[in-house]
Amino acid sequence: AVVSTQSGHYGRGNSSKNGGGTPYYELYSLPKGSDNEVQIGEGKRMKAVTAVWIARNRYAALDSAGNIHIKSSAHETMKKLEIGNVDYIYYAGTGTLLLRTQDSVSLFDIQQKL
Repeated sequence: AVVSTQSGHYGRGNSSKNGGGTPYYELYSLPKGSDNEVQIGEGKRMKAVTAVWIARNRYAALDSAGNIHIKSSAHETMKKLEIGNVDYIYYAGTGTLLLRTQDSVSLFDIQQKL
């Protein structure tokens, strides 16, 4: 599966950089073991500031309210993290994210209990 974010790298609240629209990501499923030309079908579009893979079959999506949703590759929400004040998330290794706020960047382990 492939995640494509269509919000630019400017974070929440800066909609003028992405044409003023609502930020979203698209998830496309790719066939296994395809050696030749790959036909990409319809993607699933979801609203989020950004989305990044955190494991082989899980990804994290940051919504416009600053909540992080841990989802399976089948779009099922597995966990919702209400951290607050997060502008953007970045991949930081399996099971971890870098969380950017207005004045700091912190490393977050998704497995920890809040």
